[in-house]
Amino acid sequence: MDNAIVVQPGVYSHVGIKRVRIRRLPPPYSVCTRTFPTEYPIPEEKKIFRYNQQMCLRYCEQYHLYEKCGCYDRFITGANDLCPWQEEEVVSCVYAVREAMHNGSLGCQCPIACVDDYYETSVSGSRWPTTDFVPYMLHFMLEQVESNSSLYKWLGTQIQRTGLDVKELGEVFREEFVRLSVHYETMSYESIQFQATYGWVQVIADIGGYMGLFVGVCAMTGFEIIEYLIQIASCRVEAKAN
Repeated sequence: MDNAIVVQPGVYSHVGIKRVRIRRLPPPYSVCTRTFPTEYPIPEEKKIFRYNQQMCLRYCEQYHLYEKCGCYDRFITGANDLCPWQEEEVVSCVYAVREAMHNGSLGCQCPIACVDDYYETSVSGSRWPTTDFVPYMLHFMLEQVESNSSLYKWLGTQIQRTGLDVKELGEVFREEFVRLSVHYETMSYESIQFQATYGWVQVIADIGGYMGLFVGVCAMTGFEIIEYLIQIASCRVEAKAN
């Protein structure tokens, strides 16, 4: 995944996220869209979600994989025609499609979304667990983990191997465990909204302004012309009546 966050064992990782929403104007102001292309193999349960350019690109890649290699990658949920990775010819075909995807030569029809949500992230970390925390962690795990589980058996093996040496147990835990905390940086979110700076009302107003400036035509002139035409028509009607 392009936006994946990688955490490593032996580290207490803090991931702060902030939501950002962008609202773009539809055509003719931009080329944004709200719907997925119909030719891509997007499952029906995915179409209920708001259009996302990144998801569209991924399904475009799967579409070309099936067209050129005859199989889908494992990204497609519920796909039956998964690529047989043990076949060298298929692997070469898949990597060729992925290379074309990275080069932008697949021709995916995936414009930007009119309404787009994404999350800014910030990651920080510290060494974990510390040597002083190892006894408390071990005690907690022995109390909470079921005695018939594989984790409990693994803990018993490590205790026997290290002889409850805190430093050695700490090194084992730092190689095998990771602690992760994901939280919002703030309960508010940032909203970016595009607005038209030059709309049809402004176009008509400018046309009227230039006509008044260069031709001498204004709204009063138009009313006078209409009044003059009405007077001519009424005079003709009276003349026929007499």
